[in-house]
Amino acid sequence: MIDRIKIDFEKRNAFIGIFLVVLGIAAPLIVNVNNFGILRLIEASVLDSDSGKILLAAFKLVILNSMRALPHYLGAFIIAESVMISLDESIIYWLRGIAALIIIPFVYKIIFWIYNISYDFGVPAFIAVFSIVLVEYLNFSNISLLKKSFIVIPLLFGVQWMDVIPALSAYGFGRGDIST
Repeated sequence: MIDRIKIDFEKRNAFIGIFLVVLGIAAPLIVNVNNFGILRLIEASVLDSDSGKILLAAFKLVILNSMRALPHYLGAFIIAESVMISLDESIIYWLRGIAALIIIPFVYKIIFWIYNISYDFGVPAFIAVFSIVLVEYLNFSNISLLKKSFIVIPLLFGVQWMDVIPALSAYGFGRGDIST
């Protein structure tokens, strides 16, 4: 049975993916709630009864979350793309997406251990990871990695917007520290 299974790596893409994941782990040092002024905007919105400031705070939160998440989600996607798992000489594309299911929660744990920042692996994260698995399952092997990345990037941005919509809280969105 073992001789029927073959695992290959595209080293260049694997290193790019690993670099992006490490960049995602380092992102909270550079991109955080404090230097985006989100808490000040929320406070000013309440004190001034200014709905425009709360909308600006929501926009900044989406940008912040997208900037922090993009490197490790894109890195997990590229790592998944760099792995070729074959059974009897037939590539099992959907199995490559499992890498994202392992990498993303692991990155969240590492970020918690290092920075004591708790990223919520809720519905938005699940949708993003499921989308990576789906892209792998659909086997767009004739489409370049760059074009596939253009599928992941706006999807991640859109899911981040869903996280700040109060009406979606009942469905598992908006469970982060700022969103709640």
